[in-house]
Amino acid sequence: MTGVIDTTRKTAVTHAVDAALTVHVERTSSPEALRWVCHRPDLDETPVPPRGSTLEQMIDRGIVSAVALRSGDLIVRFPQPVDSAGADTVAGVHRAVVDALRDRGWSTPADSTAVFIRTRAASSR
Repeated sequence: MTGVIDTTRKTAVTHAVDAALTVHVERTSSPEALRWVCHRPDLDETPVPPRGSTLEQMIDRGIVSAVALRSGDLIVRFPQPVDSAGADTVAGVHRAVVDALRDRGWSTPADSTAVFIRTRAASSR
């Protein structure tokens, strides 16, 4: 495919605030989605990218249709199949993802409620 980036095994290495961040991109079973393998289970409960980030702006502009986190990896859904999105678009999303992953500003969706379950120790009575 001419002009389409091979996203099956691209690797980018950058430095996060406190540790090296290694990211690579994989195809998913969906032609509209790519998986950024980043091993960040700390983000699994906070699927909203940092406010003001380029990734958030890409969502607002419709370049990216959705972002989800699964088992520490970021799944990015495009509005059309990735192969028709173009190499420049995928490269731009890659830069936005790496920059967003370096940021600590990830948050929970506005309509979600955090729930904590505590168990009480059995009474000796």
